[in-house]
Parts: sequence; structure tokens; C-alpha cells
Amino acid sequence: MKDEIVSFETANLARKRGYPQDTFGTTEMKSACYLEDGSFYPNGCICNIECASSAPTQSMLQRWFREEKKISIEIRYNGFSKSFYWACVDMNKGLFSGAKDINMEDYKTYEEALEDALLCNLKYNRKLWNR
Repeated sequence: MKDEIVSFETANLARKRGYPQDTFGTTEMKSACYLEDGSFYPNGCICNIECASSAPTQSMLQRWFREEKKISIEIRYNGFSKSFYWACVDMNKGLFSGAKDINMEDYKTYEEALEDALLCNLKYNRKLWNR
């Protein structure tokens, strides 16, 4: 069992939205990263950090949303369809908040639902990015 690394698109958007980059100086990515061309380096690499994005695990990015943005991304199981869906809660207000407050699409795995929730919030959650 291992943690899932976020997709290339999610990692790039996270960097643009302020997710901390795991770098050493201006030329070394210390942990997993993607280069602009989509190349993945699981142990980091030496490159211009302007051309790379840290590739956190899904759980690390989910934690950043929770601790820094006060958005709880919850993955739920639908026993009837035997699939997963996601919901977002604004922890400051105790209300559903986000790109899609509740996404009732069916996902076969927890990880698929979490990846979509992370990506949708990075793309569309205006409450976070227009502050």
C-alpha cells in the first residue's frame, strides 16, 4: 500500500495556487516532482525550479486544504451504487462550499474521487482564490 501522487495537472495548479514547493535553492527539487513536459521524478531532480512542480501525495494536498485553506474535502461511499463521491465543507462556516459542494458522480475508487475533488477545488473554488 502506498500514497497516491497527484496528477501532473493537479501538481501544476497547486503550485500556482500557493502550495509550498519542496526545493533546495533555485535548482533542486528535494522530493517528487513533475517537469513542464510532464516528466515525473519520484526522488526529486536538479532543474530550474521555475520549470518544475512539487508532486505531493493526495493526502498531503488534502491536508494543505484543511489546514491552510480551511476546506475539508471529504470522500464518501455510496452503498447503493458501491462507488465513491466527494463533498467539501468550509470549516470557518460549517457549510458546504466549493466548486461543487457535493459531487455525486460515481468513482470506482477513493483515490479517483479524491483526485477529482482536489483538482476541482484548485480550478474552480472562487471563494479560495479570490480572497
